[in-house]
Amino acid sequence: MRARRGLLLLFVVALAGQSVAQGTLPRVGLLRQAYPTDAFTAAFLEEMRTLGYVEGETVTYETRWAEGNPDRVSDLARDLAGRKVDVIVTGGDNAILAAKQAAPHTPVVMAASNDPAGAGLVKSLARPGRTVTGLTIFSQELSQKRLEVFRESVPNLSRVAVLRNPKFEQ
Repeated sequence: MRARRGLLLLFVVALAGQSVAQGTLPRVGLLRQAYPTDAFTAAFLEEMRTLGYVEGETVTYETRWAEGNPDRVSDLARDLAGRKVDVIVTGGDNAILAAKQAAPHTPVVMAASNDPAGAGLVKSLARPGRTVTGLTIFSQELSQKRLEVFRESVPNLSRVAVLRNPKFEQ
């Protein structure tokens, strides 16, 4: 988990570097579908502080919370786009797509997407293209490979049950 946050922070720091070169504080937009107490945001801000990014001194954060209401995400993404943030950090396909549509020229760093290529967020995992980049932990190819390894590990396997929440969004 720490390595994942570290990679995400590297993306954000690199993308926000343009503001530093211009002599202004980088403006990082955080678009969250969750509530203000979500663990991702707390961990992200803590890691940014560890790297020396202090709110108001070396970085500015514009945080928008959908408070569990996915219908609010598009409006919040448009609000961030209107504030001309340097980068938008978000997770979950719904929020990533909303940020991409609201701010087509602003880099979007996805904290997680189940299948960014399948959802049309990026061209491919190897070459995302456009302005969306970041991390994914699930994809059809990886799921198939996990099942293959599992079947090899349990040779007498005859059935596999998969539990999932179809409404899951990061």
